[in-house]
Amino acid sequence: MRRLHLIAYARISDLSGKRGTERAEFGVQSQHALIERIVQPEGGSIVHRYTDNDRSASRDAPRPGFDALLLALYRDRTDDGRSVDGVACTDEDRLFKTPAQLERFLCAFRSRPGRLLAVEEGRVDLDSAGGYALAAEGVAVSVCENIRRKAARDAGTGPRLRGEPPIRADACSATSAPPASRERSSSSRRRPQSFDERSPPASRANRGPR
Repeated sequence: MRRLHLIAYARISDLSGKRGTERAEFGVQSQHALIERIVQPEGGSIVHRYTDNDRSASRDAPRPGFDALLLALYRDRTDDGRSVDGVACTDEDRLFKTPAQLERFLCAFRSRPGRLLAVEEGRVDLDSAGGYALAAEGVAVSVCENIRRKAARDAGTGPRLRGEPPIRADACSATSAPPASRERSSSSRRRPQSFDERSPPASRANRGPR
């Protein structure tokens, strides 16, 4: 049985005012290195890497790497003619953080049956109701976090982005709601599976810091 051909995607949004720095570049390189550790022991191989450096998914900024990945999924081949059996990334929120992005990805991902999405926590079965529910839950959490951050910035209490007006002195005593947590209960976490279709699902070891 041949190794699964997976395409990798890495993204980082550097909104701290240090755009295009070596630190930002190191972020996407670290993601690709982690992706290699995720797929290689499981019988998968990365046949193409797509990257969006300094691109925010929350703000729906243009993402050339993401668009190219979707095109490869629709065509079922990379630019060099490799078939596409699935996608690998460190976490689903690297790919989609809004409902529209999730639907765009699903349309391309499901254009060929049987594909897999591999993340650090394991395999995500987007063809199942449970897998879709987990993906949608992550999107909902991201949307809520964005709403809370925007409300805090509008009130002058939250962290401001470069170019925004300084925080008002009279607003420093105000309190803002804590950001929503993305932690999932142990009962709602996905059960990791092996990439080898011939083997039964197997647990995945912790692969280090995300």
